[in-house]
Amino acid sequence: MKVVIFGDGPFASLLWYCLKHDSRHQVAAFTVEGDFLSKDRHNDLPVHAFADIEGSFDPSKTAVAVAIGPHDNNRVRARLLAQVKMRGFQTISYLASRAIAWPDFKLDENTFIFDGAVIQPFATIGGNCIIRSAAHVSHHVHIADDCFVAAGACIGGSTRIGAGASIGLNATIHDNIEIAPNCVIAAGSVLTRSTEPGGIYAGVPARRLRQS
Repeated sequence: MKVVIFGDGPFASLLWYCLKHDSRHQVAAFTVEGDFLSKDRHNDLPVHAFADIEGSFDPSKTAVAVAIGPHDNNRVRARLLAQVKMRGFQTISYLASRAIAWPDFKLDENTFIFDGAVIQPFATIGGNCIIRSAAHVSHHVHIADDCFVAAGACIGGSTRIGAGASIGLNATIHDNIEIAPNCVIAAGSVLTRSTEPGGIYAGVPARRLRQS
């Protein structure tokens, strides 16, 4: 099955490279929303407007990977994934061969887990999530849909992360924390207590700064 990557920025290039060298998927093209169509090719592959994508790719024979980062608290990626599914395209996920995960770990739709990430036993990760390199997801952690965990983040055991949340570079989350939906935990922060919905938390220990 051919794969079309939704996006043409640096993260889309990263996913393209990983799929090319570390999966059996064949990336055939990139696609973007029409207002963002600014070039014909990306990484030597064609770039199509998503509104016209069926003219080049049969939804029943094509999967789309939505390669969009944590923009607008991950809402952009969630919105685009909903459009992809509504148009009848399948989705793919990616678990790097250099990530560490146990055999019974289940990979949900449009979830991408990169090299060096550690997923411990009993951890669960929802759909449409991005877990970047060297992130540590401890035992019994639950990450809901549409989340982003940046490189080097460390999430303590039995923590629960609500939908749409973003965890920054090298952030540390203590055990048994409840991170409410749509929260942002800033890079380098140490979170020692549960959060309120939609807040931005930063510092050591992390405190709420403002609404995200």
